Amino acid sequence: MSRPSYMRILLMMVVAVLGAAGCGAKASGGGAGGEPEPLRGKAFVLESATEHGKPYAIVSGTTVELRFTADGRLVANAGCNVLSGPATVSGDLFDADLSATEKACDEPRHAQDVWLSTFLGSRPAWRMDGDRLTLSSPDTELVLAPQKTVPLHDTPWTITTLIDGQSAGGATTEATLTFGDGEVTVTGLCNLKTVAYEESGTTLTFQLGPMTRMMCAPEIMTVENAAVRVLDGAATYELDGTTLTITNGDHSLQLTAE
Repeated sequence: MSRPSYMRILLMMVVAVLGAAGCGAKASGGGAGGEPEPLRGKAFVLESATEHGKPYAIVSGTTVELRFTADGRLVANAGCNVLSGPATVSGDLFDADLSATEKACDEPRHAQDVWLSTFLGSRPAWRMDGDRLTLSSPDTELVLAPQKTVPLHDTPWTITTLIDGQSAGGATTEATLTFGDGEVTVTGLCNLKTVAYEESGTTLTFQLGPMTRMMCAPEIMTVENAAVRVLDGAATYELDGTTLTITNGDHSLQLTAE
């Protein structure tokens, strides 16, 4: 066999081996750098959680959401601060290097943020069961379902979190906003019943109308006062699955679809 012919055969063998290795890496679900390709572009919401084999109670009025971006990052929210950072897989282990925003949360939400951050940073095992994502460590298991997409309009949105600057706390009474044609219907509060609004992109311009001046229970007035601060003038909104955040200056309302 001539030397040129031998070199051609050797080159073909190397190309074939590299091609087979590349196909194997793709089939295992890991891409370049180990990014979790099966999760990219997908969003999940917590369906159930167990710790030490017993159900783990999520803070009332909150949801746990995980969103995997197209560039290989994880954005997680457990009801107060946002956790974000690169997410990778190695075999069946999930690895996330997350940093958090720095809002001051009430104690239950702060504890839930710490719980989720600690768990995601513990390199839990991951697997897909149909369209559900399961993350598990020796002590904890989270089962997450695909996140629904809920429209802004004609959806009853329940106020769950009041944000004032860098401080966040749970709503002290149940109140809902429903966005209709140019008007928001408010239920569960004292004096605030309807608010007119105009929508342009992600900006909502509210116009408060006449309100009664009744004094109701303090827990109701706390939520109403927070809502009035947000629903007065130009505000921006962010819709993420079943979570709606409306921000006006330093004040925000976070709401969850019923």
